[in-house]
Amino acid sequence: MRKFSVLLAAFVLLLASCSQGGAKINSNNRYQSEEGKNNILEDKLIMDEYGIEFIIKNDLNLTPKELGYFKKRLKQAALYLERNFKPLIIKEKKYYITLSKGNKVSYVNGNSIHYYRYLEGRAPIIHELSHALFGYTPGSGYFTQEGIAVFIQNEYKENLFPNEKTPIHQLMNYFVNNRRYIPLEVLMNEKLAEKFVDVYGNEALSWVSYVEAGSFTTYLIDKYGKEKYFLIYNQANLKTKIEQVYKKSLNELEEEWLAFINKNKIQENNQWILNQPYYKKLNKALLDMDFSNKLKEITGQ
Repeated sequence: MRKFSVLLAAFVLLLASCSQGGAKINSNNRYQSEEGKNNILEDKLIMDEYGIEFIIKNDLNLTPKELGYFKKRLKQAALYLERNFKPLIIKEKKYYITLSKGNKVSYVNGNSIHYYRYLEGRAPIIHELSHALFGYTPGSGYFTQEGIAVFIQNEYKENLFPNEKTPIHQLMNYFVNNRRYIPLEVLMNEKLAEKFVDVYGNEALSWVSYVEAGSFTTYLIDKYGKEKYFLIYNQANLKTKIEQVYKKSLNELEEEWLAFINKNKIQENNQWILNQPYYKKLNKALLDMDFSNKLKEITGQ
């Protein structure tokens, strides 16, 4: 999540109850050896083959072994992005990473990444890394910035907010069938974007916006390829740019996508997300909302 969305999205990842598969470190069973008294407060990960250097600030006081594990995961994520999304990488020489204490939401500010809740397995490593490596324009391109980050974390099996382990299209189908759907032209309007991601104003609406951006992005990439999506990433006037690249109107693509979504009914074994404490509360707020009037209120229509 970019810097502005972090401040607007506190609690989005805070209270989510499911842990990331294989990534959780038990903070109650930390290494207590003499080695732990000499923990490294700052370290580096140098990837000479790509000309990238990560400066890591260890505010969590991880042991050398724990820090080594984090560096391994970071390198794996960076290599994955280099292999699969190389045209988007802006090639900054240095990136500054802080493993932070507290229960805030992880965020990116330029070439600085702040990871929170790492010891709980809730730090979205590849999601935030994609924002930093790809770059972004503040106040522009929100839909594609978050859309591709959600797409990547799902492909990479980083099972976190907004859909955890539930397939993104199935969760989108659930929203559409319950008439909790934001027209794409509205969601792509940068003047309105912050109102949708502002969980202080409406956390449930933020949930929908992230799922929707991730689902539409996934549809475009799966059907039309990554190369075309790369051309619309982080672009202002996104509706116009999409029509130029895909040679179809946004309405046509939206109809295609919704027809596809209609075939992706949420399966019983994937409805567990709706019963997790955090998402259960979020889902109730969403279903209780006067959704159509809320959209009219936001758009002024």
